[in-house]
Amino acid sequence: MSVAKAMQPHVLELNPLLEECEINEEDLSSIPAEYFANFDIVIASNIGLDQAIRISKATAAADAKFYLVHSFGFHACAMIDLGGGHTFRRETGKDKLSDVKKIDPYTSLEKMADVKLIDAKDRWHKHGNPPKIFAKYRTLLNYYEKKGGFPSDSSAEDFVILAKEFLKEQGLEDDYLGGDAELKQLANTGTAEIAPVCAAMGGVIGNEVLKAISGKGEPANNLLLFNGTDGGCSAFTLK
Repeated sequence: MSVAKAMQPHVLELNPLLEECEINEEDLSSIPAEYFANFDIVIASNIGLDQAIRISKATAAADAKFYLVHSFGFHACAMIDLGGGHTFRRETGKDKLSDVKKIDPYTSLEKMADVKLIDAKDRWHKHGNPPKIFAKYRTLLNYYEKKGGFPSDSSAEDFVILAKEFLKEQGLEDDYLGGDAELKQLANTGTAEIAPVCAAMGGVIGNEVLKAISGKGEPANNLLLFNGTDGGCSAFTLK
């Protein structure tokens, strides 16, 4: 029995409004895109960028929301695609909301993946200085794309080579994330999920989902970056 099926009765007990919680254990690549269009919210973790883009296209076409979340060591990153038609009301005071606004600028997950790291900038991150947590996550995703899975201790040496090549392709110095020792550490923690980090990021994502469903409050557009070393979570917009 899988962990999901073992936990199913407990989830239903804690969340009686769910009625029946469907568990689909098919291989992700074999599930048609139309399946994901049946849901208002789709949250994915530990998958590659190609599959994430496929799912996000289906959810965006169905006016649904997609969150790609990954926790690695003391860090976590979420890439969010709310769809081009998402509207919300910004909170302007106690029980006061702004007029209806649209996400601006809207960048689909597919377009986010096309943005080179050197072009990921805002007032706090100037040219050539993209957020390092996002740079780390994109480096992990690049390895997944090349090798079909995230790195581990046994593949650390291989990861270092591919990471340096990727950073150069993205317009950065190959030591932007540190030297070989730091890159090996990133490989070792590529799938290391630390409970407090997951809990904190899960709480942030839960709040974002509530904002997305209700349309109340300005949602994150379109990156969330969590740093477990100082407990800070910041939003960043890829354009």
